[in-house]
Amino acid sequence: MAASDINNDLLLVNVDTQSLARARNAVWNVSAVLVSNGRGRALGADEQARAAMGAGVRVIDCQRMPLLPAFVDSHCHVMAYASSLTAVDCRPSGVSSIAGIKDAIRSRAASTPEGRWVRAAGYDDFALAEKRHPTRWDLDEAAPRNPVRLTHRSGHAIVLNSPALNAVGISDATDEHPGGTIDRDPLSGE
Repeated sequence: MAASDINNDLLLVNVDTQSLARARNAVWNVSAVLVSNGRGRALGADEQARAAMGAGVRVIDCQRMPLLPAFVDSHCHVMAYASSLTAVDCRPSGVSSIAGIKDAIRSRAASTPEGRWVRAAGYDDFALAEKRHPTRWDLDEAAPRNPVRLTHRSGHAIVLNSPALNAVGISDATDEHPGGTIDRDPLSGE
């Protein structure tokens, strides 16, 4: 028997979707879900689903148990983690000050062609001796000829040096984007 001869369709009936609907302030008249090739293909009432299903479909009575969509961790920063593996390591276990961050970035920039990006990751402002975030000017001192992107250990803050800000089009005149902030020097506005 070839794999193509196997019918892998599945019909889930007598499903409780109301619990999930109430959590979303919605009204769903769904008690059946048709799954084909591992994906939800149709939703409806049990009677509609049974009438529409083809031969050989496996039917499971869910006994009014809630059906939850696939457990997908869409906030796990896999790509950011992969990127950090080749970045300058600025985690607290190896760097305890802004001077240490600058030294690490300066070392990488020395072997990076001018104009090429230097990526650094893992700093924690609370673990630094200065108890503050590095600034663009700190990073400018470390790598004035390379754009530098320094990512906070949380992944929710990034510090760019002047060449990086220029490369991405951020200037003194750039407005803040909704949901983001651009920290500026309070005296100069830069």
